[in-house]
Amino acid sequence: GKKKEEEKPYKYRGLLHLWEDDYLMMELIPGENQDFVTKEINRINNFSNENFDGIGFTDITPISEKALKTINRKIPIKDIKDIFSKSKLDIVDEIVMQGEELLEKSKIPLAFGNKDFAIIIESKDALLENIWITGAVDTQGNLIEVKKCFLEFATKYNFIAVNWFLCRSYNLKIEKEIEDFLLYNE
Repeated sequence: GKKKEEEKPYKYRGLLHLWEDDYLMMELIPGENQDFVTKEINRINNFSNENFDGIGFTDITPISEKALKTINRKIPIKDIKDIFSKSKLDIVDEIVMQGEELLEKSKIPLAFGNKDFAIIIESKDALLENIWITGAVDTQGNLIEVKKCFLEFATKYNFIAVNWFLCRSYNLKIEKEIEDFLLYNE
């Protein structure tokens, strides 16, 4: 008979993977956007109710433009790096992007985490452009450290979190809400 072909292990198994569908779906944004977020969540929920056929959705809708973009706050990326360095999470230096394989070093955003969870910090001209998370916090120790960093960041810069998957916003100045955000709790 034929000898079964030996399967090679997936070469990127131990690395963080980013998926297009996750981009900015779990994001931290300026607190001045709270009214926008509330209205947008209502709009999305209404759209979902109108376009759900019992099995899936018959149409999609993009998330509208935020009232205040993070980049407009002109927050130095160095300050953000200083805060999130305290998380004790490693800097992620290898990322696999859906459909692109391993990202070139020059295209990798600043990210703290591991293969299961990361805080992604995008910058433009040395200023914070976007901050979002992907994956799930993997240990209680990491959860505690990340909560401290989110609390410091939100207190210093007045940011909220939004989980667009669940259509829910979170007050990052309240530890329980930070935990709910990180653990995908409604």
